[in-house]
This record gives sequence, C-alpha cells and structure tokens, in this order.
Amino acid sequence: MDEDSYLLDFQNIPDNIISGLDSNELMFVSKESNNRFVNELDPQIMDDLNAILKDNELKDLSSEEKEYIKRLETESIPKSTQKDTESSVRKFKKFLKQKGFNENFEEIPKSFLNKYLCLFYAELRKNDGNLFAPTSLICIRAGIHRHLTSPDVNRDVDILHGSDFKRCNAILKAMIGEYLRTGNERKESFVQIEETDLNKIQDYFRSSNTLSVLQDEVLYNIIYFFQLRGRENLRLLKKDTFEVGCVDGKKCVLLRTTLLHKNVKASLSSKEFIDIKKAKMYESEENCPVTKFEEYVSQLPIETKENTLFPLITRTGKMSSTALVGKDKLGNLMTRLSQVCHLSRKYTNHCLRVTGVNALYQSGLSPAEICSVTGHKNTLSIQRYIRTTEKAVEKASHVLSSKRVVTSEIPSTSSSDETIGQQTEIQLSQTKYMKIKRNERQTMGCESDNEIGVKNKKMRLTTSWGTLEIDL
Repeated sequence: MDEDSYLLDFQNIPDNIISGLDSNELMFVSKESNNRFVNELDPQIMDDLNAILKDNELKDLSSEEKEYIKRLETESIPKSTQKDTESSVRKFKKFLKQKGFNENFEEIPKSFLNKYLCLFYAELRKNDGNLFAPTSLICIRAGIHRHLTSPDVNRDVDILHGSDFKRCNAILKAMIGEYLRTGNERKESFVQIEETDLNKIQDYFRSSNTLSVLQDEVLYNIIYFFQLRGRENLRLLKKDTFEVGCVDGKKCVLLRTTLLHKNVKASLSSKEFIDIKKAKMYESEENCPVTKFEEYVSQLPIETKENTLFPLITRTGKMSSTALVGKDKLGNLMTRLSQVCHLSRKYTNHCLRVTGVNALYQSGLSPAEICSVTGHKNTLSIQRYIRTTEKAVEKASHVLSSKRVVTSEIPSTSSSDETIGQQTEIQLSQTKYMKIKRNERQTMGCESDNEIGVKNKKMRLTTSWGTLEIDL
C-alpha cells in the first residue's frame, strides 16, 4: 500500500458525525492508520468507525444527488454576482487570447497565472481607453477568484491574499494609485440619502392615491425597514413572505419566511443558512407603514402569478393575476423616485440600506443590534456603510478646539496692581503638562493623578514670573 494513501475516504462524510471530528481530521486519521499508528488512536474513534461501516452509512453520492447539490450551490449565488463573475472571466480570457496565451487559465500553474494577472491588471482599460475605477478593479479580481474556486473549477488557489500572487496584487494596487494620481476621485459605491430628499419622497407618497404609487411605497418601506439588499431577490417576495401581527401589544409587519440573500445561502453548511435578521416594521402615528401595507394587501388578487407580492398593475389601474412586475422595475425603484421626486441626485435601492444603517448608528444602537436588523453576521461588515455627518464633523472641531488651550489667571510681571489677575491664555504641551502633574503627585505623596484631584482641585506651579494655578 502507498505510504501516502488512505485506508478510507472520509471526504464526503458530514462533520462531527464521528466523535466530533471533521472530514479533514478523519482523513488524517486514515493516513496515520496506514502508517501503523493505529494503536495510538482513541478506541472510541475506532468503535465509531466500525459501527458506521457495519451499518453501511458511508457511501458516495449518486450522480443525481451531486447534480442536485450543484444546482443548490448555483442558485444560492445572487444573479448579479454570477453576471459579475462571468464578465470578469470574459475580460481575462479576451486578454489572454489577444496576447496569444493559454485561455484555459484554470489549469495553468500558479507561477504563470501570477504573471498573466500582472500583465492583465497593468493593461486593463475600459472600452473608451480610460482606467477602471478602484472598485471595478477589485470586483474584476474578485470575479476571477470566484470562478477559480467555484464547484466547477475547484482550484486550490487564493489570488486575493495568497503568497503566490503578491506580485500581481502589487500591480493592482499600483493601478489604483495611477487612477487616483490622474485626477480621478474615489467614489463611494452607495451614498446616504439626504434628509431633504427623504422628505420629498414622503411628500410624493402622501400626494397620490393611485395604486401604482401605493405599490412603490410598500416596496420602499419593505426595503428600508427590513434592510434588503437593493435589487437582490425582490421578485421572490411572496404574499406569504410577511404577515401582520402583534408583539408586546404593538401591531407590526413580521417576516414569516427566511429571505435568501448574500448573508443567507442555500448551503450544506448550517452556518451559511442561519439568518439572524430580526427586523420588524412597527406601526407609527404619521404615515404608518403598517397601515399602508394592510391597505395594499387588501387590494391584491386572491391568486397572483407565482404568489407574488408585486403583481403587474394594468392600464385599468388594477392588479393582474397573471403577470408580475418586472425585476428591473423593482430593482430601479429609487432611480425612478429620484426622477419623479426631483431629488438632488440619482439614488439606487441599496442607498436605502446605507441610509437605514446610518439612522440606526446615529440613534445609538450597538453594532450587534444593527446586525440583527440588517442580517450581517459580522459587525465589521457594517462599518463600510457608516457615513460621517456634517454635525459630527462640527462637533469634532468644537471638541478639538476646547482641548487646544488651558485658560488660567497668570500674574503679570508688572509691578502695577491693576494688571495682576488679568486673564491670559497659555498653551502647554502634553509633555510639560504631564511633567507638572507628576511633580505635584510626588510632592503630595499620591499614587495617581485621580488622587490629586480628590485632595486638591487646583495645581499650583511657582515660576520666576509668578504663580500658575491649573484646574484638574
């Protein structure tokens, strides 16, 4: 038997089924067993192995089962992500073909792949000859990486952080720097909606009683309150996705089903399928979103195509039972509202998510509490949504200004009694100030600066020109 072979193949066995070991640990056990270290293994592990073998539970998946799992993995990836991946791969393959290189980059060694990516990043341009924006460059790299690590290719490479690809990533950073040096500005992918624009949108909703505007308002409220991801899976919202209920005596709209999105995927991994989203839409006194939702649902046909929550509104002003609102119309809600409401700029649906996160952040909610609304599993993920407000910048300036100087009464060197006690500003560096505090602490026999504040609210410093008292 080959020294590097395995007695048993555990790659397809679920994790934690045998004494809490995962498949990699079991493969290691099998290899070590072949290397005559069986006697050192835990007897319980061997008992578990024998039991599974006896019951014939270890078996490979059929072709139909593998195809089913592959389809689940594909469907779990958002359509937009799939398109971005395909676009990135097309760009790279087109470049390789133009250079006369091997287009099947999935199979070439890492060293050659690194060199090809170096040239690709350096020469990558838009159709008009201009450089790609930094976010576009990062997305193209991510698309190539997703393709290489997809179930179809299953290549063991990491072009994002792998040590074999340091050179090409350095080239990518250099191209981002070149973009900025040529006078281009780094643009934010998604912006927060201005307060004046939010008011314009609400005024528009209040000014019309048409069914189409009511449908837009309900969609707007669902994206905002439930913190949905822009265009993602809006067409999958069904009549039974939400329900009206009461929590602690307060009426609200609740989620009845788990919404598949970027943070919740149809996967064999239980971690991927856990949804921490606890968002609800509570009633309010003014322009109540729950009332609007109930009004809208009451006008839905008994049956809609695919049980959709957003059927097409016909020319007669009624909802169709055989047609759905197009995914582009749903995905471009904020773009349409930007034009109709004459907003200050063109927004996207994802701007509602950014606006909601900032509203929660500015109200004092913790990152964990915000994640329970947005569905993010990592609190660090919401940091890229946080935008600094002008009020925060002004507050920071006032704080820095207040700490810039220390005001105290400084006796004048003049012999005139009239000038003694005049107010004077003196700037003390942190080093000198701490030295003064340290000397005072030693003089008073205190162990800490806080103890000085308890014993003496003022610090006295005698100099050649007089006495300086500093409030602690």
